[in-house]
Amino acid sequence: MVKVLTLSSKVFPEGLISETLRTLALLLPTHDSATRKWFLPHLTKFRLDPAALTCGQLKLEDRQIDHFKFWHDRLVVLKSISTIRSRGRSSNGGLMTESVCNGSGWL
Repeated sequence: MVKVLTLSSKVFPEGLISETLRTLALLLPTHDSATRKWFLPHLTKFRLDPAALTCGQLKLEDRQIDHFKFWHDRLVVLKSISTIRSRGRSSNGGLMTESVCNGSGWL
């Protein structure tokens, strides 16, 4: 996991590692059971790091899009997709239930 790297690295731009961990906390909040339920089946299939679920949970003020420099554009796209999907309907008329942010209330 990225946490083993020092937060001040000469390999990565200053702030990238810290922001990446905050982004993981945003997308995979530690205490959200729906996120865990979605994430765990994908661990082996996509060779994901289980430690990604241990990055914590952001406070409301830390979720503001302006606080993300490196991942800003990608988060905006994810938020847009999530909003569209949450308003969309499946072909059988039922609401689409899976969203990118899994109900974490971000951005």
